[in-house]
Amino acid sequence: QQGRGATRTLDLLSNRGLAAIYIFTSIHVMSWELFSFLMPVHGSNIGLSASVIGVIMGAFSAASFTMRVLLPPLAKRFDHWFLIRGMLIIAGILFAAIPIAGHTLVLVLLSAFIGGCLGAAQPLTMTLIHDNSPPGRIGESLGIRTTVVCSFQFAMPLVFGGLGSLLGLAPVFWLSAVVICGGMVAIRPGK
Repeated sequence: QQGRGATRTLDLLSNRGLAAIYIFTSIHVMSWELFSFLMPVHGSNIGLSASVIGVIMGAFSAASFTMRVLLPPLAKRFDHWFLIRGMLIIAGILFAAIPIAGHTLVLVLLSAFIGGCLGAAQPLTMTLIHDNSPPGRIGESLGIRTTVVCSFQFAMPLVFGGLGSLLGLAPVFWLSAVVICGGMVAIRPGK
């Protein structure tokens, strides 16, 4: 009985739409964790004070909140897959600019745009999970998404810290930008 339940849950991964959402979610959480973990380190490395770094991080959060207020009309007008892909590609491109940005205002603007892009992705993935889940299996589908999110929240700071120590911060931002943009271009969502 227990093996059957586990097999049924794993069967959800064969749903092409759900599998794409879980990959989108992985890239989204990786992006969020990258920003949350490495932006303060980058700010400290370029000599910004803790209060300025706080303003930069606050711009990210404020933009994420604002985008969620502005999202419903966008979601009605555009395909959800298109919006998620576009928002994460924009965020990936902006991540590549962070290591070369040294001015506070530029970092605040980058932070706000990244926050807005990443803030739009989470509610859209939740909607897509509801739309792509088999009847009566939304809870299982959301459970897999939660597992993906928690796994990445645990692992990404360790990965980014290790890579940052090994390579430096700029290559980590640039490598992540390639992974984000490449992943968004490569994923082919569908039912």
